[in-house]
Amino acid sequence: ENYSVAGLALAFSVGSYIHLYILYLFLQRKYADICATALFVSMGKIVLTSILMGLFVWLSVEITSTYFSTTSLIGTLSQISISCIIGALTYLGFSFILGIEEMGWAFRRRINGKSSGSLGEAEVS
Repeated sequence: ENYSVAGLALAFSVGSYIHLYILYLFLQRKYADICATALFVSMGKIVLTSILMGLFVWLSVEITSTYFSTTSLIGTLSQISISCIIGALTYLGFSFILGIEEMGWAFRRRINGKSSGSLGEAEVS
């Protein structure tokens, strides 16, 4: 059976999860004292936020497709712009609601690469 583009997306997703698991094993081997529960809770919040963002973007594409024609460049750009803005706002909003620490750290990060947050204490290379 030919899966076309959906098969490509599925293969990429499965490959990403395998990659995540392998990287986690390397992380555990190098930093055994890392708190696995906190890592998985944080990762779960990020995955949930990403799924909700994807849902909101999909809904916005469905809704805006009735108002903007995708046969014209302006209509397509309008639909993409609105969907991207809704996606970004949704991700930021749910990150705030779920209390994702990494988002707060990312906003506090300075341009010179130093952070005023707790995650910036350790050098990441």
